[in-house]
Amino acid sequence: MALYLDIYIFRPPNHPQLRLANAQVDWLGGVGTESGPTASESGWTPLGASGDDGVLNAAITAANAGKLVIARYFQPPTEQPDGTQTQGAGHICVVRPQDSFPSDEGPQVATPGVQNFKSASMMFAFGDHPLAWPDNIQLFVDDTALE
Repeated sequence: MALYLDIYIFRPPNHPQLRLANAQVDWLGGVGTESGPTASESGWTPLGASGDDGVLNAAITAANAGKLVIARYFQPPTEQPDGTQTQGAGHICVVRPQDSFPSDEGPQVATPGVQNFKSASMMFAFGDHPLAWPDNIQLFVDDTALE
């Protein structure tokens, strides 16, 4: 979606598609050593975590004002039975403009996956990540004005 809107977000060729959501979370947070522009140089600002006071309302306000708002979750490594750790894949989605949302399910988002959804609750979108909802989803807004 960001590419379609001509808004830069960390993506190939600066990182492979595999585990891109986790790399984007690092990039948005100013962590990482990959080439290309930084998140702040590209106009991205952190709003905070989904569990922080007012963050979800700020995300909706920004989306309603025509800003691109993304929600991301970094999947931490999972320990395997043999003691090794496997890095999981995070998730990313776009917060949709909306009037309000049920507090127990979060705002509506557009989310990619095995099946794409134009509109689903944030709780549903991050359902494969049990540690994400309700408190650990990071939200970011780009300062580009959309029409």
